[in-house]
Amino acid sequence: MPTHEEQLERIWPVALGLALLNEERAEQLVEGALSRKPDLGVVSPARAERLITLESRSLRATPHRPRPHRRPPSLLHAFLERARESHHRRRRPSPNPALHAPAPASTLAQSPSLPPLLEQSVETLRSLPEQTREAWIFVKALKRDVRSASQAMDCSVTALHRLLAQASDAFTHRFNEQAPHAAAAFTAALTQQAPPIPPRFFHAPTHA
Repeated sequence: MPTHEEQLERIWPVALGLALLNEERAEQLVEGALSRKPDLGVVSPARAERLITLESRSLRATPHRPRPHRRPPSLLHAFLERARESHHRRRRPSPNPALHAPAPASTLAQSPSLPPLLEQSVETLRSLPEQTREAWIFVKALKRDVRSASQAMDCSVTALHRLLAQASDAFTHRFNEQAPHAAAAFTAALTQQAPPIPPRFFHAPTHA
């Protein structure tokens, strides 16, 4: 059985994904899961992810109330700012003014390395029904196998395949051949670009 710390490493990207990159909301999901099961080391990985899924569904049924602090609540906005800064730093001066002109919006949106693709991915996910969105995040973004994903979502494998097909159709309609890049951009935001897990979550109760 994974330790509490190992489970946190597994569920933190799940929380960020289901929160659509809103870091504050992701923390709320983990807090809710820990209120149900303070020591994640006593449950299976599928059960730990199931707790996050239940919290996500519960929170979406209630209005979101931001906490009073100065930190920007949206990981997406912070990610976009970092990516834009990195993009501008890579650009070299050129004597040709035409080369300094901004690229058309459609070109930027089609590039797999620029923020608009991620932003559009979030918009697409937000437009999907809840379980359809969950299926795409678990399988396409987090690379869970269908059995693990179905357990986390508490649905059959058959139902999961149907939900995945619906989500894939939505992404193909929005991105065409760029759909795999959209998934990769969202995955990167949950992994390489993810903020660290808040230290307070690592304090699991000790057992005698």
